[in-house]
Amino acid sequence: MEEFAAAIPVQPEVVAPSADYTDLVEKLRKTVAERPDDLEGHVLLANVEAGLQNFAAAAQAQEAVLKLKGEAAEISDFFDHAELLILSVQGYVAPEAEAILRDILKQEPTHEGATYYIGLMMAQNDRPDQAFRLWRALLEKGPADAPWITPIRDQIEEVAVYAGINDYVLPDADQAAASAQLAGPTQSDLDAASDLSADERMIMIEGMVAQLAERLGAEGGSSAEWARLIGALSVLGRVDEAQEIWREAQLVFAGSATDLETLQRTAEQVGLIQ
Repeated sequence: MEEFAAAIPVQPEVVAPSADYTDLVEKLRKTVAERPDDLEGHVLLANVEAGLQNFAAAAQAQEAVLKLKGEAAEISDFFDHAELLILSVQGYVAPEAEAILRDILKQEPTHEGATYYIGLMMAQNDRPDQAFRLWRALLEKGPADAPWITPIRDQIEEVAVYAGINDYVLPDADQAAASAQLAGPTQSDLDAASDLSADERMIMIEGMVAQLAERLGAEGGSSAEWARLIGALSVLGRVDEAQEIWREAQLVFAGSATDLETLQRTAEQVGLIQ
């Protein structure tokens, strides 16, 4: 499925550098070559080469950054290296980049950028089912201006077809953005609430759940939002209400196997399905 090699975040158009800028870049390259232990020089060189879309050179400079930083290297440093490797081969997720991405996800399982590129790798390696699952979750989560949203929207319908999912409907971009903003309590919301007292935490979560339930009842929403409501009610111990929403959601999405799968997965996770 080589056609998915182009599904990478859009890169800014390169403006031809001036002669003076070109001279400065050459001086920087020479200086860094003469000072292999100059961390700041390698960081600057990686950024400059990436800005010129010399991605192979940028990846090489970023690799030097990782070596020089050692244990002080952060996840963002490793992700930058993986992305530059991918961009250097026109969007192909080669084994070296894949290994870096998987290491990132071991440390930070919710890393959106790494998740996006693993999905791309799956699409390129005849696993459109896995690519669809990962990309759909990212698309529903947003935000709408995340760099991976546009390439996902451009490719996910085709990925769904390859995966044998023929009833998938790409959500309207404006609706998806609104859903991401109004989707109710996320895990980060719940984590943030853990700093409050027990009573304050309960009031906050109850309020968000009530708003989500009211909106879904009046306006409807995506299966991901219905699933989030089911999960939130279960966390609050309101199992009977979660069960009722689960039954209602099955009726709402009876015509979509993929939406039902999303709902069923949540129902299983919270124990509504044994």
